[in-house]
Amino acid sequence: MAMIKNSLYIALTVAVSFAFLIFAVVNQDIYAETDADEEMKSDEEMAAVEMGGKVSGRVIRVDPASDILLIRDARDTGRVITVMTNDDTTYFGTDSLKTINPGDRISVDCISSGDEYVADNIVMEKRGGEKEPMPVLEKVLSD
Repeated sequence: MAMIKNSLYIALTVAVSFAFLIFAVVNQDIYAETDADEEMKSDEEMAAVEMGGKVSGRVIRVDPASDILLIRDARDTGRVITVMTNDDTTYFGTDSLKTINPGDRISVDCISSGDEYVADNIVMEKRGGEKEPMPVLEKVLSD
């Protein structure tokens, strides 16, 4: 009888130890999956921040004090887009946000996160619909 009790005790100890071992391995897999899920979520958020786009249209309002432009999107006339600028924003065809006026046509390369747009490059179109003159091509004769 004592031998049966010892055998049962040993079997029970082995079974409990095995159960704890299985639990530890499964628990590590759960943590590994959780870490991988968090990393994927972080990568998706960074992709959303890094994704940007191009906004072009007419300037509705300029607020140099708060570094904000309101632009009516040329592709969707009812949509007004708020674009923020910062020290890294570069300007082409204009010196700064202070020289942009309502009614000007601009094109903005943006970095976006959700509904927030931050201007990377701002390109001002010539006022009055003027186009850049085409370069004059000259025929060159060679010996």
